[in-house]
Amino acid sequence: MSDAQEDEDWGTSDAEPIAVGSYDARNPGRSDQASGREDCLEASASDACNEKGVRVSFLNQATKKYRHVLLVWPYVNSKEHVSFDALHAREGRCTGTVTASCKAQNGIHAGGMVWYGNHLYVADTANGLRVFDLRRIMDLNPDGDAGTDDPTPDGLVSDVQDKKRVGRQSNVWYGYGYRYVMPQVATLRFTTARNAGDTSKNQCYTTGRPKASYVSLDRTGTDHMVLGEYCNFNGGTSPGRVGTYPMTALTAAVEGAPGTVADADLAYGLPTGGSFDGEPLWHKIQGALRYEGKWYFHRSNAYDNGRRLQATPRTVDGTDRLVGTGKALQSSFGPEDLYMAHGRGDGRPPRLWSLSEHAPSACGLCEREVYSYDMVVAGFGS
Repeated sequence: MSDAQEDEDWGTSDAEPIAVGSYDARNPGRSDQASGREDCLEASASDACNEKGVRVSFLNQATKKYRHVLLVWPYVNSKEHVSFDALHAREGRCTGTVTASCKAQNGIHAGGMVWYGNHLYVADTANGLRVFDLRRIMDLNPDGDAGTDDPTPDGLVSDVQDKKRVGRQSNVWYGYGYRYVMPQVATLRFTTARNAGDTSKNQCYTTGRPKASYVSLDRTGTDHMVLGEYCNFNGGTSPGRVGTYPMTALTAAVEGAPGTVADADLAYGLPTGGSFDGEPLWHKIQGALRYEGKWYFHRSNAYDNGRRLQATPRTVDGTDRLVGTGKALQSSFGPEDLYMAHGRGDGRPPRLWSLSEHAPSACGLCEREVYSYDMVVAGFGS
């Protein structure tokens, strides 16, 4: 994404940045006791035993250089010191030693991000949005020499060689080996109660609070965040919903007093009808974008090519709803979120960006992909 500011440039330079999020799901917990791997508790345990949570990679397209930043949430440890841990689904539950009974170590999916001004909004499926401030990124190795523990402003030191530790431990700051960490500064939670139905297996419902499965930014009018649900019918009653939130309201909620509420000003249920590989077409949606009044979606298809879908708001039987246009264009394996580069900074045509969640199962050397396509060339311009 390069939408931190309206001209899509990085500060005063002409370089459009790209920020890509990813999460570490190899092990379900930091000690991995839930999987019975007690060997992870030994001093000789490998680096792979750590669940490092979520990181964001920032790429400068002009220099082709990038940096990884670990997202963390702060808490007060048992010695009444401020510390931080890797980003997990329910913060504040595990402030001491991780045990088999502590369930707070389930990493969030981080299925979408919006970079707006100084804030990075990250989707937290069950809870809402985690918010981070790019002005508060901590550099744990400012001299660039990993072999030397650097002093920190609070009089302690930092260590980037030990990849098994995170936060403040014995008066030393760690970041699982990452040089940069960005602490969470706010949480935006849904105020509506959950639906009482079974939400396992990604079931969704037409009532109750939504999931924050994916987010995007619409700058084509008044700036809005688009938020939507990933759903698999599996006995549920809805293929998912999407809604829009004015960015002015979200910014006010982040910067205002605790309890400040930001309301959605528009919401739709996803279209129905159509099929794809023997399943309903309009479910397993992993990304949505609104651009000049039209809606664009990415539909996942496990370890096979997904589809790019399009819908338009219409009034049907007196009700405003989204209606699919019939276009279903082939996309990547595991297509994820959608982001629009408007081309305002360089005068180029708008481009639609996305990334793949995983590589094809039959391709051992393949990696995740970050890619873009011209709106008109892709068939979405008409």
